Amino acid sequence: MRLFFHCLECAAGAPKPSLNFAFLDIRNDGLYEFTCPKGHKIVNALQEQKFEILFEIGAHAVLDGYYREAVSSFSASLERFYEFYVKVICLSRGIDDSQIQNAWNGISRQSERQLGAFIYVFLVETGQTPQILSNREREFRNKVIHKGRIPEMNEAIEYGQKVLDLILQVLNDLKQSHEEEVHKMVSQHVERIVAKAPKGTQISTLSHITIVSISAEATGAKKLQDELDRLTFERKLFGDIEKNYM
Repeated sequence: MRLFFHCLECAAGAPKPSLNFAFLDIRNDGLYEFTCPKGHKIVNALQEQKFEILFEIGAHAVLDGYYREAVSSFSASLERFYEFYVKVICLSRGIDDSQIQNAWNGISRQSERQLGAFIYVFLVETGQTPQILSNREREFRNKVIHKGRIPEMNEAIEYGQKVLDLILQVLNDLKQSHEEEVHKMVSQHVERIVAKAPKGTQISTLSHITIVSISAEATGAKKLQDELDRLTFERKLFGDIEKNYM
């Protein structure tokens, strides 16, 4: 998976704005930089959370025929969303960010404990138990990730659809009920990325709308197949741009 970046200086240039761009591989640290043909150094901090990017990676893996990797990425996206939810609710209770992170570090390597934390924080917050993966879906995930099962395309899409449904249902409610804390989480995320750059570096914040997106307007249910069709179109479009203009 690669992301599209363009030079803001060229786009704002006078008297003739121009479009100089680059396609960069996805990075774990969220910091992207390139130098355009006119010598402008562009450094961007990607504001999307890990769960947003991981689900997008899973969708691209489906399109590329890597169905096992798709299931793994969808699963990782769901786990990182649980972390995001827990931290947002903790922020809403006035808990200091350093204490939230210290507590999470205690369960950061244990998926079942993270799931348990999400279930009980959700229960305390809403008075209800959340929907989670069924036993059959968890068994399928475990066979793929831990036992080397190679799933078929329809299985990967079906599993991705379930993860998509689970995330969107909670995320849309969270954005409405805890808008301030959600924005604070995004801001803290960007601040951590910026802190990794050399001092004095001018950094722009970039947002990439994803299938599960904090930035997008709240929507109802989405069909993963529709999103895969959209990504197929975008990949062809960007492929044509790269072929004809780079």
